[in-house]
Amino acid sequence: TGGSDGDEVAEIRGSTSRTAPGGRCKSVSPPPFQTFLDRHRDAVYRFLVFSVGPDDADDCLQETFTAALRAYPRLEDGSNLRAWVLTIAHHLLIDERRARSRRPSEVPLPEDAEIEAADDPVAVVELSEATERVLAELADLPDLQRQVITLRWVGGLSLADVAGILNCRVGAVKAAQHRGVETLRARLAGVSPAFDLTLATS
Repeated sequence: TGGSDGDEVAEIRGSTSRTAPGGRCKSVSPPPFQTFLDRHRDAVYRFLVFSVGPDDADDCLQETFTAALRAYPRLEDGSNLRAWVLTIAHHLLIDERRARSRRPSEVPLPEDAEIEAADDPVAVVELSEATERVLAELADLPDLQRQVITLRWVGGLSLADVAGILNCRVGAVKAAQHRGVETLRARLAGVSPAFDLTLATS
């Protein structure tokens, strides 16, 4: 991961803004870091559990919010912070897969910043037998389908946000979403997954 975090965050900084009527870009000031962390920690943790499994999710959570803390003072727009922090998590996962042995240099967090996954991780992701089955089937999907489904249903992002994170067209996201969901529905017949597999359009 190393020094690439700042560049990645700089690239997505402008993509988090909303467009106001008349085509103007409407910016929202980011909240204090602890407020941001409290609002999005559980969503990021769920995303990581479904991406790398529960054993590695805690370490990845620490790395994600350490990178977010490093970039936060330069963040100008806070209108779409979930997409912003999940983009950081996504890039960190890519780096981890490329070089498992490397870790980012540690950045001290504020003393009052609490980034534990949860007092009770089961409250965030219930790793039931059904959920374990979903994790296994997700891991078996092609990369794009797995990433789209994880970002859409677990991360709760829009098609446009997912397309931005994965650097592809919305049409490609829709196609991957459709194929992946149909595959999971067929493989998980009779299993109640931890998230709804109903196709969305936004």
